Amino acid sequence: MNIEYKRDLNHNYVILDSPDLADTSAYQVRMILSNDISGLLTCSLRGVDGKTLFCYEITSLQSLKNLYEHKSMESLMLIQLYEQIFQVLEYIEQFLLNVDDLVLSPELIFLNSESSKISFCFLPGYGKDIRQGLRTLIEHLLPKIDHKNQAAVTTAYGLYRKITQDNCGIDALRSALLLESSSVSSTKQELPPEDLESEDLQRKQILDAFFSASEDEEKPFQNKYVGIGVTLFLTILLILFKCFSLPLWAY
Repeated sequence: MNIEYKRDLNHNYVILDSPDLADTSAYQVRMILSNDISGLLTCSLRGVDGKTLFCYEITSLQSLKNLYEHKSMESLMLIQLYEQIFQVLEYIEQFLLNVDDLVLSPELIFLNSESSKISFCFLPGYGKDIRQGLRTLIEHLLPKIDHKNQAAVTTAYGLYRKITQDNCGIDALRSALLLESSSVSSTKQELPPEDLESEDLQRKQILDAFFSASEDEEKPFQNKYVGIGVTLFLTILLILFKCFSLPLWAY
C-alpha cells in the first residue's frame, strides 16, 4: 500500500491509494465521506492520473509508530489503544461497514497528545482480516512494551495469547481486555490505612537515620576546630611570656 503525506497552509494529510478502482458511488465510500464516524479520520477523495486517492486529515496528530519509536509503552496505553479499536469496530458495524477495511498499521494509527484520542483510517476495499490485523499490531507492539513493568508485560502477552487462539472472536477479545484492564486498575488502588502508617513509620526512620548521620559527620569537624583554637591560644601566651616577661598574674 502506497502511503504519501501532503501539507498545505493549515492542514496535514496522509494519502492512500485505492486498493482497486474505487466506485465513488459505492455505499462504503459515500458513508465515510458524508458521515463523521467517531474514531475514524475525516476522509476526502482526490483524483490523480486516473487514480482515486483517499485523503485523511492528520493535523496535530502523531502516528503510533513515530510516537513509540524511541520510548516504551505502558500497560494503560496498550489497554486504551485496544479499547478504542473495539469501540470503533462497534461504530463500523452500526454503519454496516466492513470491519476488514479498518487499517491497523502502526504508521496509520494516529494519536492526539492532548486528548489521548486515537483515530484510524478506514479504506474501502482494504479487505485485511481484522483478527490478523489485531495480531500483526500486537506483534509490532510487544518489543515496545516496558519489560520492567510487570503490568505492561502481563497485559501485552495476555492479549497476544488470546488473539492468537483459534476461533477467538472480537467479543472474546473485548472480554479479555476488560479483564486485563480491571487487573491493572486493582494494582493502582490506594494502600489500606495500616499499610500507609507502616510506610510513614519507615519514612520517618529513614529521615531520622539520615539526620543523625549528618550530625555525626559534623562532630569531628567541630572537635578539630576547637583543638586548633586552643593550640593557637597557648602559643600566643608563650610568645608574650618570652618577649615581654609579663608577670604570671597578667596572663
